[in-house]
Amino acid sequence: MNRVRTATADDASEVAEVIGGAFGGDHREMALAECRQAPEQWRVLEHAGRVVSACRIQSIGLQVGRSVIHKGDVGHVGTLPEVQGRGFASALMRDSVAYLKQAGCQIGRLGGLIPFYSRFGWAPFPRRYYEFRLEPTRAGVRTLEPDEYLQPAPGFRGRIVPFDPVRNHDARARLHDAFNRHRTGAPVVSFGSPPATALPDETGLRLVCELEGRVVAYLFGFQRPARHTSFEAEAEIGEIAFEWQHSEALGALVMQMLRTVYQRGATRVTGRLPFDVRVENALRDSGIGFFQVEIQTAPAGNMIRLVDLLGLLQRITPELEARLARSASPNWRGEIAFSVDEQTAVLELKDGTVAAWDWTPGEHHITLDQAAMLKLVLGLRSFGECAQLPDPHAHALCEALFPRQATACGAWG
Repeated sequence: MNRVRTATADDASEVAEVIGGAFGGDHREMALAECRQAPEQWRVLEHAGRVVSACRIQSIGLQVGRSVIHKGDVGHVGTLPEVQGRGFASALMRDSVAYLKQAGCQIGRLGGLIPFYSRFGWAPFPRRYYEFRLEPTRAGVRTLEPDEYLQPAPGFRGRIVPFDPVRNHDARARLHDAFNRHRTGAPVVSFGSPPATALPDETGLRLVCELEGRVVAYLFGFQRPARHTSFEAEAEIGEIAFEWQHSEALGALVMQMLRTVYQRGATRVTGRLPFDVRVENALRDSGIGFFQVEIQTAPAGNMIRLVDLLGLLQRITPELEARLARSASPNWRGEIAFSVDEQTAVLELKDGTVAAWDWTPGEHHITLDQAAMLKLVLGLRSFGECAQLPDPHAHALCEALFPRQATACGAWG
């Protein structure tokens, strides 16, 4: 008999056996440590009293303006090699959506083989990243190597030094908050108190830029032994933040990292940086070439699941009310229904307030697929790019409620 349940710390060795068997020995120790430390983040399937399949589900808050929604990240879905093909991973995936809703998540995300996960209602979703290619470039009759042209502009007054987890803790928190405040899709992070002590960074890829003794920007990067996927190159920029008035500091930090990893043999770097014109300008003004890549679909890729449409709309009503107040029709009254697959919820707008209910669709009815609905919520597309309403006033109002936004990258893809 099969039983799906939340893991306990006593399951750690069996979970490690499953994950190590499915993904290789490097993942075994990771699963062992993480299941011991946070067993509540693992779901396991027992067969005949033995854990034969497991997956990790982590919940994280994402900003939508002044609101917060909750996303469940599903990862490391694995089954013991000797019992694969018997439907155990499928049973685990069928359980995951109900579990995500029970855990208070409105959406889910995973990365994997699209033909497999689409059987359980998961839909392909975009993934965004920047790509930096470290290759020689022609400059007239000369050919310049990356470590020649990746140099800060003359007169740059900043000082780039290694990130100190103790001394720079508060500066990182301040910069992260200011850079991501109201940025749709940015993860909700609590930095807590500074650590009493911390080991120094030995990678050389966690950096801050100081200007007149003040930290005005930071960058966290890392390097892998080899390319892992198309968007996970040999080296990756994982996190940045900078003061807008000191955009040259971002360029200097990125140059420093690119130069370092090039000298270590990397030829390509990716970064989960926001598609924000101010970030683009900071890089361009520093003379850094880059590609902005949005992957829409692939045999294996990023996938999302709308777990709870009503809960999602209820969570974002504070932000929708703020957008309504800024619209051309703040006192508009009416109902707008959204149907996504088998879920329907209604937004009721009345006297400047927004409420979400699960009653029968009202006068204006919009049918969307999961990806389109989440693109609206995360600000990747405007309402007019995803749907049309015959009533021009209702359509204009929906445009105001669901505009394109400055969005984060990475947390949703």
